[in-house]
Amino acid sequence: MINVQTVLKVADNSGAVFVSCIRLLNSSSRVGAGVGDTITVVVKKSIIKKNIKKSKEVKKGQVCSAVILRTIKGVKRWGNFFLRSSSNSVALINKYCLPIGSRLLGPVFREIRVNLKFSKIISIAQVTL
Repeated sequence: MINVQTVLKVADNSGAVFVSCIRLLNSSSRVGAGVGDTITVVVKKSIIKKNIKKSKEVKKGQVCSAVILRTIKGVKRWGNFFLRSSSNSVALINKYCLPIGSRLLGPVFREIRVNLKFSKIISIAQVTL
């Protein structure tokens, strides 16, 4: 579960490295946000690459929206089958729910397919679990 002030890793190549959650937007529960939920984040650490266009570059202190890709708590599937990750990670999205980066690093949980608006994130993911 992701709560306010949780520090998360960014799993795309948008330029941000670490972000902090400041608001839960589309949360599946009242306790916290899980995989596939949308949150508002602020960039805590970013790297500036010279080959990234200025429009896609994310700077420190910038407020963005993000979708949660992986959580340490994990997700429960049929039976007592749990999928867990070693870190909490997100992908930064724009106001049209399209990813800011052009590449996703690491696996993406299948529970993101529930929302049809994140189909672009599923298509550019390397591995879907």
